[in-house]
Amino acid sequence: AQSLANQAKGADPLEGVIGSSPMTGNFNTIDCDDYPVYYLGIKRAATGADTNDVLEILVNSALFYYASTPYSAAHPFADSRNPGAVSIGAVDPVAGGIIADYSSQGPTNDGRIKPDLSAGAGFSSYTYLHADDAGDGSFSGTSASAPVVSGAAALVLQSEPSLTPAKLVAYLKQAAVVDRGKVGADNLYGAGELRLRTAGSFTTTATPPTISGTPQVGLTLTAKPPSDWTPTPTSATYRWFADGSSIAGASGASFTLTAAQLGKRMTVQLMSATRAGYLPVSGSAAVSSATAPVAIGALTTAVPKISGALAAGQKLAVATGTWTTGTKFSYQWYASGTAIKGATKASFTLTKAQNGKKLSVRVTGTLTGYTTATRTSATSAKVLTAAVPKITGTRKVGKTLKVSKGSWTKKAKLSYQWYANGKKVKGATKAKLKLTKSLKGKVITVSLTGKKSGYATVTLTSKKTSKIKK
Repeated sequence: AQSLANQAKGADPLEGVIGSSPMTGNFNTIDCDDYPVYYLGIKRAATGADTNDVLEILVNSALFYYASTPYSAAHPFADSRNPGAVSIGAVDPVAGGIIADYSSQGPTNDGRIKPDLSAGAGFSSYTYLHADDAGDGSFSGTSASAPVVSGAAALVLQSEPSLTPAKLVAYLKQAAVVDRGKVGADNLYGAGELRLRTAGSFTTTATPPTISGTPQVGLTLTAKPPSDWTPTPTSATYRWFADGSSIAGASGASFTLTAAQLGKRMTVQLMSATRAGYLPVSGSAAVSSATAPVAIGALTTAVPKISGALAAGQKLAVATGTWTTGTKFSYQWYASGTAIKGATKASFTLTKAQNGKKLSVRVTGTLTGYTTATRTSATSAKVLTAAVPKITGTRKVGKTLKVSKGSWTKKAKLSYQWYANGKKVKGATKAKLKLTKSLKGKVITVSLTGKKSGYATVTLTSKKTSKIKK
């Protein structure tokens, strides 16, 4: 976007336009057709950058007509995070079930669905009579749909005065709507169009909820509502306890046990329950039976794997695999079953002392609340005595390069492969390479592979030469 406000680098582009209208009076006493009309044109200055730009327009003391585009519901109040506040869309005409073209749409700038729900407009009301309406009491706009929801909320509260604003809104969104538009909540209708009906009531008892699952660190317990409640709630909130002490934030139907609950007995209390078509109900004071003391957890483990060339001077590494999140590891490397002194890290550089021996690594995992676990890698083949090859000879077309192979395990079968700029040179599989014109300007390397029964196959590559000269 282009800005004329000379913002500092990185600041959001922000523009202001001040204008005045020749109109006097107020909205209800003048003809809207007499208002001056202003048009806003916006052009993207560059392409290929951020394609998720959001344009926000704020109009003070004026009408912003047909503001029914995505993100248009991002008004400070409509954008409220308060679960007891609700933003309303308008279905107009009321019999059509189609969202009105003037009804603002979501989402909010951080992706939440708005409006929360929608309601009818464009109907006759005995409480709204206006001279311009020829006495028919016609009432339209979100100015009509919002009072419809307010009236519905008042009726629900009359029946259930203990409902909090948040629970009241949740009930209206769950049990008192007809789904419109896309299946489920969307940014046109919200949870759906309000259709207040007579709500059912739960038949409740003082029976406590029950707990299922194994009480062990790392595992999950599940709470179930009383079996003699009718109908069975489809959604509920709970309060979990460890040895009688409430656990902060633990209000869901399931609870994953941590080290903090080790050795303690778990109980749960039903706090509230809901079901579509039924008024929310508070739970009883009854608390479930206690579980057995929470047992120490069992770590999820994996067999570690060794990677790297099994030759002196080469670095090996161990991949632990997937263990329980948060596990801390310690290591011990072994040569033919004997612990290698000082080899206690996740990597290990082989020395000549390991030539001809088999390598393995033991990984030990620890985590508070869990039993310590140890896993050992598979044992490798024998370490091959090997050396990084060196290239000798003049780096010039027409000359021959040779390989100085160094010391390898006796009777190991050696093979060669020459490379130019990282690509194989066709047919260049001997200890010598004749430099042809096609290799001019390229850098040369050679790989030497050693094989022997019972030993690890090892491939080592030389350093790059300088560019081949003419």
